[in-house]
Amino acid sequence: MDTKEDLIRKRHELLKRAELISLVLQAEYGEVVDSKPNVIFDSSINGVFPMKGGTVKQILWLFENVFSKSVKLKEVVEKLEEYKGENIKIDNLVRRMRTDKKLVMVKYENKQILSWWGKPEWINGNDFDKEYKSDDAPETDIKEVVGS
Repeated sequence: MDTKEDLIRKRHELLKRAELISLVLQAEYGEVVDSKPNVIFDSSINGVFPMKGGTVKQILWLFENVFSKSVKLKEVVEKLEEYKGENIKIDNLVRRMRTDKKLVMVKYENKQILSWWGKPEWINGNDFDKEYKSDDAPETDIKEVVGS
């Protein structure tokens, strides 16, 4: 019986082959075939996006596997839409996740537009730890951690 790693490797190889076949079909026969699987797989990511999981689980998966630094809510939405293949609104959901201490938000200069999201363990004092702080986040003394 194959191990989990063997199966993941074989699946990755098959997806590469399917993409090559799609390219040949398009180049040789003008046939456009959607080679994008309905499950997202990336060898640099630990596991497969939980397509059938709830949105909370999917958002947490993104913070565990895709985001390595704090991000704006817009980036979370864009990445989630990319993986799910549909438009989605998550404003209220992430606020609830913040209340449940699954995510935190750091608001800079008391402005909602200057807020970045991340995991609670990324917080150091009243800001994200340097390792997890987005390069785009402002350097200011006025900041507030919401949800830790």
